[in-house]
Amino acid sequence: MTFEEHFQSLIVDLNNRFPQLVKKYNLCVVHSGGGCFHTDYTLNKKLSVLINPYKDDVEYDVPKSKRTKCIFGIYDEEGNQTKTFIKPFEEGLKMLEQRKEKRDE
Repeated sequence: MTFEEHFQSLIVDLNNRFPQLVKKYNLCVVHSGGGCFHTDYTLNKKLSVLINPYKDDVEYDVPKSKRTKCIFGIYDEEGNQTKTFIKPFEEGLKMLEQRKEKRDE
């Protein structure tokens, strides 16, 4: 499978598995280099979150279910990681959305 085919398959998987979450949280798949792919969530103009399934290590795939344990890495606009936490996929998204809403107030 080529890079482009793999990238497209991850996008299709994310959209097929979680159409409501993709729409609600404006999720997409990004490539950070070196064959590393992530689900991406924008927290605000300065912070983005890279999300990956996590078992014993990071998996460069999209989550399999809303309950998949994921690692959430929050990055600033210069690419510096500012925080990391592990939560089930949907629970982590809800937590990020609450954080986003607090900052908007």
